[in-house]
Formats: sequence, C-alpha cells, structure tokens
Amino acid sequence: MDKNQKLQELLRKVPDTYSDFEFYMLHVPQKYHYEDDLIRYLEEHPDATTSEIADFVEETEDALGIPADDSDET
Repeated sequence: MDKNQKLQELLRKVPDTYSDFEFYMLHVPQKYHYEDDLIRYLEEHPDATTSEIADFVEETEDALGIPADDSDET
C-alpha cells in the first residue's frame, strides 16, 4: 500500500470526515511533503476529529513556513 492509499484509508476512519476535508488532506500534505507526519499523527490519534487534524496540519504548515494563503492551492 502506498502513502496515498494509507492516508486515504486513515482519513476515511475519521469520525466526522467529509469529502472536501479528505480531498484537502490527500493533496496539500503531499504537495508540501509532510504526508508521513500526517500519517503518523492519524495512526497515533485514531479518534482525532477533523478539527484536531486541521489544528495539527496548521501547526505543521506554520513550522514548515508554508504561507496560509498558499496551502489551499493544489
């Protein structure tokens, strides 16, 4: 199973997931090369909500220096 498939599988298990959230989380982390961090987070926090995951992604993007207005352009 490749990273994208693994990430998709984990995102579908998020209790309050929805299609736009899954789309964003599948594409933006890959674009900026932090999908391994997101996979690890989801594996370590299997009950995380979309809000908690979004907070993690925002913190990760801040740490990587990704401008907020750039992260949504896939």
